[in-house]
Amino acid sequence: MLKPATPTPDASPTNVYDIRVEEAKPVKTIVRTYEFSLPNCGGTSELSHQMSTQTTVEKSVNIGTKAVTSISEEVAIPQIVKLELKAAIELAYQETYNTASARLDKITMKAEKHTHVIYTIEWEEQEFSSIVSYTIGDKVYRAPYTYTLCVPIISGSREIMCPTRTPRPTPSFTPIPTNGTSTATPTYTPTSTPTPTSTPTHKPTAKDTPTGTPTSTHAPMPTATPAVTPTATSALWPAPALTEPENGHVGPGWVILKWNWARVLAVDEYFALRIWPEGSSDHSSDTWVKEKEYTFGSTSKGKYFWNVAVCRGTPGSGECEQVSGDSETRWFFIEPPPPTIEPSPTPR
Repeated sequence: MLKPATPTPDASPTNVYDIRVEEAKPVKTIVRTYEFSLPNCGGTSELSHQMSTQTTVEKSVNIGTKAVTSISEEVAIPQIVKLELKAAIELAYQETYNTASARLDKITMKAEKHTHVIYTIEWEEQEFSSIVSYTIGDKVYRAPYTYTLCVPIISGSREIMCPTRTPRPTPSFTPIPTNGTSTATPTYTPTSTPTPTSTPTHKPTAKDTPTGTPTSTHAPMPTATPAVTPTATSALWPAPALTEPENGHVGPGWVILKWNWARVLAVDEYFALRIWPEGSSDHSSDTWVKEKEYTFGSTSKGKYFWNVAVCRGTPGSGECEQVSGDSETRWFFIEPPPPTIEPSPTPR
């Protein structure tokens, strides 16, 4: 009875050696586009962000399911072999990946004070397709692979108008006290004066009417009761609730402001964020955002105040009708980081 042949250790899939990656030139295509908003309407200095702080270069490796031997025999590639091939391919393109990533550190998106700039970011897909070969035992195998990089690139920018918030007129009514007892005296003004349908023919005498009691020839007109008047704050939506940071937070040149709101913004609704330095008398500059957070940066050391409301309008028009109450006002402190000192070159 014949026994199955036992493979030698050299032919085991774990003994893979002589991996060679044939590098290729990339095929480039734009796969997606998005816009990055950099609002600085309420800023007191230039706001800037490096591209590397907002996004990264994406990479992936795809290896075929089968390899071909020198005698054109197709065999499946074991998973353990794929892992080794993948590591070798990533190593072969490591310099290409590092160069693309380092490039993001050199790209800076800026917005001058009192401006709102929107950057258009395109994702460029770079595909490197070629062959990777490897040896197991005395056989050489060749397998197809594709190494892919997705690199973000700025394709353009535009500046939109900073909005000016138009406060909603205060309703002309007296607020109801919190204890539920109204001290206001409502006034009722009828829209028309009722006209009698007939003229009385009987003149009242002392027998008809008791002394001191006024006479009337008609049924008494009912007194109008005005509807309950809403309070001043109920005419607007509830104010957003500030969450971060707490009062007294110290930011190293920048700070992330966060808040919550119970409703969902309509298409034409925005969060109107107002930030002003201590001692400033101009509190009217707003920054419109859809997100519930905003990164504020400044090179000016000092104390800043901020609050948030909800507005309805069009950013391009520069006007906004406030539709919620103002949130509480909090403050934070900006402490600019020390300047970066480049090391002096070592003399040769």
